[in-house]
Amino acid sequence: MPKACSDSEGFSVPEMFSLTPISGGISKVTIKGAASQMFLCRPWDGVLLWANRVSDRYLPYGDMDCGGRFVSLNYCLRGRCEVRLPSGSYVYMGPDILCVDDHRPTDGYWYLGQSYTGLEVVFDMGKLPGRTELTAYCDCGGWIKEMLEGHDGTYLATVNSDCRRLMELLYTRLCAADWQPRDYRMHLLLLLYGLVNGGTIPIRERFYVTKGQKRIASDVEKRLTGNLSRHYTIAEMAAKYGVSPSALKKYFQAVYGQHISGYLRQKRMELAKRLLAEGTESVAGIAAACGYVNQGKFGAVFRECTGMSPLEYRRLNYHEREEGCK
Repeated sequence: MPKACSDSEGFSVPEMFSLTPISGGISKVTIKGAASQMFLCRPWDGVLLWANRVSDRYLPYGDMDCGGRFVSLNYCLRGRCEVRLPSGSYVYMGPDILCVDDHRPTDGYWYLGQSYTGLEVVFDMGKLPGRTELTAYCDCGGWIKEMLEGHDGTYLATVNSDCRRLMELLYTRLCAADWQPRDYRMHLLLLLYGLVNGGTIPIRERFYVTKGQKRIASDVEKRLTGNLSRHYTIAEMAAKYGVSPSALKKYFQAVYGQHISGYLRQKRMELAKRLLAEGTESVAGIAAACGYVNQGKFGAVFRECTGMSPLEYRRLNYHEREEGCK
């Protein structure tokens, strides 16, 4: 996320960013023209703690002259985020993935699915050695250096259950802004201690996507979801882009984190739930709109995904709307 800082700390905040103090040392950060919200805490000088609640497909980075060298520890709780590497290739973060890197984005951040939540810690590496609370408790700076040098500047890993719990807790409390500054410092120290002392497991097999491969995956996704009543074969789409079906499936899964069939099923069920909850069209009509010729097959898939039949789902949402109007 954008590493916005106050002028009092020697940083220039772009006009597109707006910082509103809330309580407990927390500031709410918004970006002009975006629906996303971020919650910022400064536990120590040179350390920023962010809770990122993203509701946009793209967020600009902004022209920010921060100087120095910054390293970001970015943990994905839900959703999917694109990481662009200096080489011009891309890797993607999904739920429960930690990314440690020191690369500034050249333009902005892309969030596939337009929904993302995550926790981020940003370090000014020039100030980190002077933070006695951190250096006395754990060698955070040494660990960061080791991770970056050993993984070409970008370290991707999963985290253990204790670190995951602390990530969730810090994210929740930052959004609620209901702790005192000392509470954020203490829990961040606990998290960093856990990460440094064996709390991460590196992801060895990373599939890097080129700009062209990313474009193919994105075009395929738009074609598939533009009209969910239509059906395309993987062979047809692969031929359109001059790649093999296996290559197309690999690009798509690398970018979107799912097989094409699973991704399509998810999107069809999302559309089905929306149509059932908001409209009056027949179940047969909704099944056809979602790409199911057989209404029985549609009903079976819907029940598997939601635990109820399409009609039960419609009645439940009807009653909830009625209750909400009272």
